[in-house]
Amino acid sequence: MAELYIGIELGDEFSTVAWLDRDSSKIHIVKENEKDRIPSMISLNTATGCWCAGEAARNEQGVNGRIVLHRLVGLLRSGKRLEVGGTEYTAPRMMSYYLEYLIELTKKSTGIEKIAAVAICMDFPSLKESEQLYRIMKNIGVENDQIHILNRQEAMVYF
Repeated sequence: MAELYIGIELGDEFSTVAWLDRDSSKIHIVKENEKDRIPSMISLNTATGCWCAGEAARNEQGVNGRIVLHRLVGLLRSGKRLEVGGTEYTAPRMMSYYLEYLIELTKKSTGIEKIAAVAICMDFPSLKESEQLYRIMKNIGVENDQIHILNRQEAMVYF
């Protein structure tokens, strides 16, 4: 049974997701609407109560609570809550919407459901951010031993 090895680079404005094909040792970039870079944002449509992420969030018109990801990363550090559309949300909850979207986009584009490992790369993740990301990923269904959190310098050494 095929398993997914996913790499997520969380950027301030755009994120990139890739997966490793173990059979050919090739890395494939996950595309959203034919684009390699996925907008690092989520938004809440208050009319429907639905969250959207990536390009859909970027294109949403008249949205209450469009959140750019780097603000979420900062909120992970502070532990503060953010009001969106009249409701208070924690940064981990909002970050989970975005990461779950990226995971599901990868599964959909590959047709592979089982995750072997996820590497998350970002600017100098603190211990608190790392702990939050482990909890978020566990809630998405990825176990701690399958998660690797790297800063950008570490990622460059590996690749």
